[in-house]
Amino acid sequence: MSRILCAAIVVSVAGFGGLAEGPIEGMNVAAWWHSLYGTPQAKESLADLKAIGAEWIAIVVTCYQESLDSPVIRCLEETRTPALDEVRELIRAAKSLRFKVLLKPHLDIDDGTWRRFIDFGADEEAWKDWFVAYGAFLLRYAVLAQEEKVEMFCIGVELGGTVKRAREWRKVIRAVRATYSGPLIYAASWDGEIWDVPFWQELDYIGIDAYYPLSGKFAPTLEELVAAWKGPLRSIECLARRVEKPVIFTEIGYRSLDGALREPWNWPSPGEPDPEEQALGYRAFFEAVWGKYPWFAGAFFWHWEVDPAAGGPGDTGYTPQHKPAEEILRVYFRD
Repeated sequence: MSRILCAAIVVSVAGFGGLAEGPIEGMNVAAWWHSLYGTPQAKESLADLKAIGAEWIAIVVTCYQESLDSPVIRCLEETRTPALDEVRELIRAAKSLRFKVLLKPHLDIDDGTWRRFIDFGADEEAWKDWFVAYGAFLLRYAVLAQEEKVEMFCIGVELGGTVKRAREWRKVIRAVRATYSGPLIYAASWDGEIWDVPFWQELDYIGIDAYYPLSGKFAPTLEELVAAWKGPLRSIECLARRVEKPVIFTEIGYRSLDGALREPWNWPSPGEPDPEEQALGYRAFFEAVWGKYPWFAGAFFWHWEVDPAAGGPGDTGYTPQHKPAEEILRVYFRD
């Protein structure tokens, strides 16, 4: 697929399935341990998120593959994966607060290797086994999404090594469609995968985990950051026009870390806390992107924790809780 030539089509988001009358004001809500989604603290944290004006949440639920070369997928509900009833309880708590919900199953590798590298090469038996396991994993949550009338469902996140298997992916999509009646999205990595996905036409939205580097500096200006968005936006607009689908940033976020805007995807890098740099990244995104393109259907920021006391000035993670970035969200979400 060409990354340069674009069809002369402007994708209109207005009226799309009655869902996106304006940009989706969303946040990923995530926990990587069982028994956290069903707690009173989780419900309190959702109420805090609602108070800043968010209208959507993406509920992240993670299951695990034993290794890159193993097609075995396990949902570790005794330890790391929230149980189905916990996820159901969080969905219902969100809906009681008038959130719309994207259910977003993640697949991680046990040893921490990035899921993008899942690739069985010429081993057709392994591919067959993996897609059977992945389809079963996905349908487990598609059934829940249908039962709870979830507003959107994500069929995969950053599985770039697998998307070349277009036939198998289309079979997965058909199975999900037969189970879940709402809109579907796939969350592709920003760094080229968005152009490798052959099944955008079978979905309702293009999803991008938009961790674009914005500056090589440790002290960039707002003007430099806004200008840095021009290149990525040209590429994204080209894709949106080519496949005639609106775009949602399924993830976008910055750590509150000195130098975080140089490599927004780099979650384990060391450094000193810098909540102002995180806030600057948020502000640049809103000034450069928010409400300025007809193909842009909104964003889910990464991420909000189920602990209402999370974050704060000494935290270097992605959550905007109790940091200046939270106030940036409040201004734009409540406007």
